[in-house]
Amino acid sequence: MQQVTLGIQDESTGQVSRVSGVLEAHEVELLDEFVRLSERASSSTWVLEGCPAQLNVNWREGQQLEVKAELPDWEKVQSFLLRFRPFILERERTYFPKVANLIARRLQSPAVDRVLAPMRDYFMGKSLQSRIIVRSNAVVLNSPDTLDKWLNAYEFHQDQGKRAWLETLHKIMPLESTRVFFLVLLTDRLKAVLQLAGVIRVLLGQVNEVKIRVKRHGA
Repeated sequence: MQQVTLGIQDESTGQVSRVSGVLEAHEVELLDEFVRLSERASSSTWVLEGCPAQLNVNWREGQQLEVKAELPDWEKVQSFLLRFRPFILERERTYFPKVANLIARRLQSPAVDRVLAPMRDYFMGKSLQSRIIVRSNAVVLNSPDTLDKWLNAYEFHQDQGKRAWLETLHKIMPLESTRVFFLVLLTDRLKAVLQLAGVIRVLLGQVNEVKIRVKRHGA
């Protein structure tokens, strides 16, 4: 077992709250693996190039909707996805929600919950959906659920049922346009993973501090 402590400083008051907990040896190993895999994912070429992707939508009265997606070199995205799989597949031991829940369980504190809350929001797509929600046939396209179906239909697997379902949602806007939203969701998920990895590195004594914007009471 390993005793760990996390100091959380309130940016406005400067007050530091210290939360301690105990990790089992296999949990320390898991957290260390999470950090190593996060570094591997963040060193992907697509990430180093700034995760480029852009969507242009033009509409004028009396004319058809014009949608143009500017996608990056897809082999670079696929290389990133292979490195990012351990964080977004539920069966993986480093699946982000599992690791976040482990830390919340071992360091039971409202302060820790506030640190983890924005990371969970990023991972669950709430950051993007607070800015825009795109629907087709009552299905939210820029959602983690649709993203996961797309990954299983086109990238991780070749699920023909999910592929056919996705195609029914893209009669007006092409699938390429939704892929831009999927890439934004993936960058938000990467942000969550890297922030959590920063907290873990503090817990394991690899770094002294990490700066993360925390959800305040009532926010």
